[in-house]
Amino acid sequence: MSFYCYHCWSDFEKESDCCPKCGKELSSFSALNFHEKLICALDHPERLTLQRAIWIIGNLRLEKAVPKLSILSKGCQDFVIVSEIINTLIKIGSAEAVKIVEELSTHTSSIVRKYASEALSSYLTHH
Repeated sequence: MSFYCYHCWSDFEKESDCCPKCGKELSSFSALNFHEKLICALDHPERLTLQRAIWIIGNLRLEKAVPKLSILSKGCQDFVIVSEIINTLIKIGSAEAVKIVEELSTHTSSIVRKYASEALSSYLTHH
């Protein structure tokens, strides 16, 4: 059986109370609710897992994930991930989420700017 750390995402073979790599306690993750675990998954290094977590957060309209999505969107150069973040922020639809999409409409990448602008325009037309 394999185990993994919810803090540094390293995997290991032996069950442990603390991560053998980063030393952080592992039992605290069990106390988190599903939404909190999804927000933790926004730190996951594997692209598909990260994309899936962002998509689920959008479908749940999990507003408390917005600050973490904001940080992630600013440091990410992967268009697929950034576009998923834009979709999720539009689904959430809070003032803070929409503001982040507005900021992304001035992103250094022209494809991100275009995608964010179109998503924002569509959102504003329907709300």
